[in-house]
Amino acid sequence: FSNAFGGENAKSEEEITKEAERILIDLMKKEDNETVTATVDIKLTKNEDGWLIDAGDEFTDAVTGGLVSAIENMASGFGGADSLENKAAE
Repeated sequence: FSNAFGGENAKSEEEITKEAERILIDLMKKEDNETVTATVDIKLTKNEDGWLIDAGDEFTDAVTGGLVSAIENMASGFGGADSLENKAAE
């Protein structure tokens, strides 16, 4: 929020992205993080080289410990509730 009114002191998009990555990595390294268990159907597609995982929102959310859901909940708080998959298709 302070970046919106920062004027000359406003951070670049690259600086914001690096800071967000650092925060996320620091949070993932915490020893007391809660373990999350999820059961999901994994959709597979066979090609000439073998099987590939069709990584939709449900699979991605399970693998990332609910990160997709958390992002969607934050987005809906700002007036948008589209899935990440729909946003990527735009």
